[in-house]
Amino acid sequence: MMTKSNSARLNIILSVCCVVLVLVIVAMAMAMDRANEGDVSGGSVGDNVNFDTPQKIKLPELTVGAIEERGDVVVVTTSYCTLKYPFAFVDLMKIEPIVQDVGAGLDFSLEVEGRKSKVFTLLFGSKEGALVGRIKLDGQAEAIDVTVVFYEVDAELNPSLHTTFYAVQETFNDIVNSLCENTNFIVEK
Repeated sequence: MMTKSNSARLNIILSVCCVVLVLVIVAMAMAMDRANEGDVSGGSVGDNVNFDTPQKIKLPELTVGAIEERGDVVVVTTSYCTLKYPFAFVDLMKIEPIVQDVGAGLDFSLEVEGRKSKVFTLLFGSKEGALVGRIKLDGQAEAIDVTVVFYEVDAELNPSLHTTFYAVQETFNDIVNSLCENTNFIVEK
């Protein structure tokens, strides 16, 4: 049978255990913050990000070179890698390099009726977006993260073009498949 004094002792022990647990959690959080102090984060995306990648490296300029039609695909040669997507989208999809504070990227946009709507952005060396994999660039000691950010349909886009927007967004799968053909790309598992 539990007496009042035993019950009081048990409550004290439980209280002390709770305080110790809170202190351990705080110490772990502080240790994680110290471990990540050198990182520069372009966004907050939670579990989609690999925080082990050093991101404070100077990246070479990302340029888009030749865009060639080869049979049923369009081949886009960039200074980082070669990408492919279906020829059916050659007149609808526009690709533009972007520069960010951390990393570089390629904007993929749907261009119809004189309007441009961002569909997705493929980012190199950024922590923004969902992690796709890693790529080792020429002249770089470390591989960098490759992430993607998807966009919602522009509210001003003609509703009859929403299906086209999503079809262009599906070309991301082709882009990833072509990334995997680059020997310097590592798929994130």
